[in-house]
Amino acid sequence: MSDDKTKVDKPQLTKLERLKQQQKSINAQLRKEENKEKAKERKADTRRKIIMGALALSHMEKDAEFRATCERLQREGIAKNADRELFGLDPIPEQSED
Repeated sequence: MSDDKTKVDKPQLTKLERLKQQQKSINAQLRKEENKEKAKERKADTRRKIIMGALALSHMEKDAEFRATCERLQREGIAKNADRELFGLDPIPEQSED
């Protein structure tokens, strides 16, 4: 014979509470999948840049005009001194605030 009074009843969730829990879970899953997609796209973008850079470097060795254009673009387009250093460019002098 079992005594039903010794059982501890778990509070029953309302339908609204259950739906809110499901919504919270689904939102977490959505964020996870969105982050996966963003990471996948960043990885593909990085790969495209590496491949394109390798092609450009290879072409620079064969075509002097292309090389000159790339070097001009580097001088004009690279603004961070740490990045300029990677390409052997002179640093951009700090501008004084008067």
